[in-house]
Amino acid sequence: MTEPREIVVRAPAKLNLALSVGPPGADRMHPIASWMVTLDFGDDLHLRMLDPGRDSLYAVLWAKDAPRATTVDWPIQKDLAVRAHLALQQHVGRPLPVRMKLEKRVPVGGGLGGGSSNAAAMLRGLRELFGLAVSDDELCEIARGLGSDVPFLVRGGSAVVEGLGERIERLGAVPDVHAVLAFPAAACPTGPVYGKFDLMRPDASLQPARVRSMASGAAVAHDAPFNDLAEPAIAVAPVLADELAQLKAITGRSAHVSGSGSTIFALCDGRLEADLLLGADVLAVLQAQMRAGGDRLRGIRYSAVWHPDPQARGSLANPPPHVMNDPRFRQGFARLAPLGLSFDAWIYHTQITELAALARQFPQTSIVVNHAGGVIGIGPYAGRRDAVRAEWATAMRDLASCENVFVKLGGMGMRLFGFDLSARARPPSSQELADLWAPYVHTCIELFGTDRCMFESNFPVDKGSCSYAVLWNAFKRMSSGASAA
Repeated sequence: MTEPREIVVRAPAKLNLALSVGPPGADRMHPIASWMVTLDFGDDLHLRMLDPGRDSLYAVLWAKDAPRATTVDWPIQKDLAVRAHLALQQHVGRPLPVRMKLEKRVPVGGGLGGGSSNAAAMLRGLRELFGLAVSDDELCEIARGLGSDVPFLVRGGSAVVEGLGERIERLGAVPDVHAVLAFPAAACPTGPVYGKFDLMRPDASLQPARVRSMASGAAVAHDAPFNDLAEPAIAVAPVLADELAQLKAITGRSAHVSGSGSTIFALCDGRLEADLLLGADVLAVLQAQMRAGGDRLRGIRYSAVWHPDPQARGSLANPPPHVMNDPRFRQGFARLAPLGLSFDAWIYHTQITELAALARQFPQTSIVVNHAGGVIGIGPYAGRRDAVRAEWATAMRDLASCENVFVKLGGMGMRLFGFDLSARARPPSSQELADLWAPYVHTCIELFGTDRCMFESNFPVDKGSCSYAVLWNAFKRMSSGASAA
């Protein structure tokens, strides 16, 4: 049987479920104790053996389903996968000519070890492709010269990693961990994050026992992960604080920073997810959730928020564009009304017409518009409040003609709306909030009527703008002149 001339090697992302960091040594390097696991999510490394004497060819590109693609702006010679190729050639003492195509999904600088995993995948892939008599231990020795995470990722799985990444205790099978990952558009360079750590934690001490205790448990609770670099990462990229609050609100679970950031994650119980893009097949998922929830499941919330300009996006969600028009989505949506389930829609105001078309196609399905229709006040919409509000009001008037649509009044403390309340020296009063938000609240009540409007707190996300009591006092002020019925 001939050896394969072309292979695809998976380069899985890694997640730090526990990360303890010690003070820097004389070499200014920080020792760690970390419980790392590899994920199903990852990059694909395509390798094709070339004829002897050929020069190797390298290409790095983003996969079509990459959640956050950025510019590939680093010299190819500095790519970790390429460096791993050169290092293994030097180790075996002969050329290993290949054509490499690296399809990336793991965000650059996201704290998921994407580049390190690419290097480890290259080492494994070359060994397989060329039939090299190189042991795992030898690969790990080569990997140490490429980065602290690379030795762990040579084998991956689940392990407690200590020192500068050179001490690895394998823990057997990867635990049954399911994580929701979110990829904020924020940079957390490792150097500045560790610099903040030194300033914020001058008395830092390594806690390997705590890491081992967590890794030895039978299960991982959603609030169990810890990370000594979380607060320093937030100090480097303050937007992470809001993103963590949003992820916690969306999932109902504790949210965590992975590695030095900027990826954040929340642990969940399993793979079961009511994703309407499953089409008609979502019925089995919905029925399973209804059985699990007894009579408590009343509806499905879907984050359909999408805008072509990244600067206009105010949510961590990153669905496909125009998802509500997707035939598969509508096939799944059709399953809701027969089950007596409502649909909560988290959209931007630029998508209201799409939601209206959906509501007209499914008049028997109750639809609840979140956050007053998601009026964008950032990016290209900043400084255009009156014009944007007029566009929003026109779209909402059309939507209000659909009698199966209801609206939640709130969420206007989010960054999306562009009021910049969290940047104020003093938090706003309830009267200030009422003055800012009344044009939106009163328009919704006039268009939809009191029977189809409800106030929402949107806490803890809106906590960055005001207190809970001030929020509800603002709602009282806005409705104080209304009649009893």
